[in-house]
Amino acid sequence: MGEITYYRDENLPFFEIKSCTLNLHPEKKHAHDEYSIALIEKGNSVLGYLNEYVEISQGQVVLIEADIMHLCQPKDKENWVYQMLYIKKTWFKDLLKQGVLPHKLLVKSLKRKEVKMVQTAFNQLKSQISTLEKEEILIELIEYLFYIENCFIFNEEVITNNDIACEKIKEFINANFLEKIYLEQLSELCGLSRYYIIRLFKQKHDITPHAYQISCRMNYAKEEMSKGREVTRIAHEIGFYDESHFSKTFKSYFGVTPQAYLK
Repeated sequence: MGEITYYRDENLPFFEIKSCTLNLHPEKKHAHDEYSIALIEKGNSVLGYLNEYVEISQGQVVLIEADIMHLCQPKDKENWVYQMLYIKKTWFKDLLKQGVLPHKLLVKSLKRKEVKMVQTAFNQLKSQISTLEKEEILIELIEYLFYIENCFIFNEEVITNNDIACEKIKEFINANFLEKIYLEQLSELCGLSRYYIIRLFKQKHDITPHAYQISCRMNYAKEEMSKGREVTRIAHEIGFYDESHFSKTFKSYFGVTPQAYLK
């Protein structure tokens, strides 16, 4: 049995690295607050991304947009090793002022020497080198993998009334995920029936509004834990009054218990 670990740098709070070695956790369909860049080091998996299913395998890097629902299902649980770089949206978008990322999955196959280069960059980001050097490495890595291939082009989409309604709902949940949210509130907000809200939101984001709220709460919990706040207080704040339930839910999203995440 392998393990799952997280690395964070308090001087550079806009990124963290998850390393998963021969360990499969019970993952739920979820979205991250951050952009995610995965390096597949061993094995292969089916990645569900919105309504697409693609196979990813050893020697590939995968870029997943922030706030996009996805689910990873390894084909061989005993041979699945990867590293995941999470980057805060604000930092990522500031970096890419010349364009925005289209809503699609980006997968790139690397040569062996390129895999070694990415692994070296990950190791440097987890080392004790200066913060300036780390940020330079991070920018160069993103630019090498994606930007120079013109992936980050402006994508002008036609916004329909349904798109506007979904965006209003999503923005409302983002601003109020710690509060009790009722479908009636969302109905009044966007002028749609409660039934149609669930149907439309799930069609657009591949998840129900409630499940999206839970995803927001779990991302918030992880962020607050990294600041050193007490786990029990955070669990109560996001609506978990049974710590074991919170621990189980946290693990279903991030692969480790809150206690393991803080080690």
